[in-house]
Amino acid sequence: MSAIGPIRQLGYVTQDVEAAAMHWINKGIAGPFFLMKGAVFGEWTSEGKTASADLDIAFGQSGDVMIELITPRDGALDLYRSELLKTRICNPHHLGYLVKDLEAVGQSLKSEKRVVRATLDSKNYFEYYDTRSLFGQFTEIIQDCPENQQFFDFAKKAASEWDGKTEPLREASSLG
Repeated sequence: MSAIGPIRQLGYVTQDVEAAAMHWINKGIAGPFFLMKGAVFGEWTSEGKTASADLDIAFGQSGDVMIELITPRDGALDLYRSELLKTRICNPHHLGYLVKDLEAVGQSLKSEKRVVRATLDSKNYFEYYDTRSLFGQFTEIIQDCPENQQFFDFAKKAASEWDGKTEPLREASSLG
């Protein structure tokens, strides 16, 4: 795999995004966290088949790295299932990269299996590749478009201005 840039996001699967977010906050590692209950995607293709995703997601920041916490709400998402969910607050899931050319990076990952391609809107894509044999977790490549850049910048700014106490959990509607 060719270099695709710095890791911008660490993804974790959890049974409860709010409890997991509070764990990160209480340990002084990341925060504040922005909650998205029942996240909706414009398109979700899993291993070439159209599917749906029903997820609770929380985003927080730790330095230059975003922390994403994910709770699958439906049984069809094997991508987010793990026996470790029964024993850990957070189970490592993916390394996330913000990339300018999603197609070119996808080609550089062609030896790895693409397991998901999803959209948030007509120009905002992300893909998961099964890189567990290389890194012990999936790789997510996220389209570096103005909306995503704004989202990453917003989370980083919120963390840099946060006092570590006030409103540790926030609704995603406050994402600027």
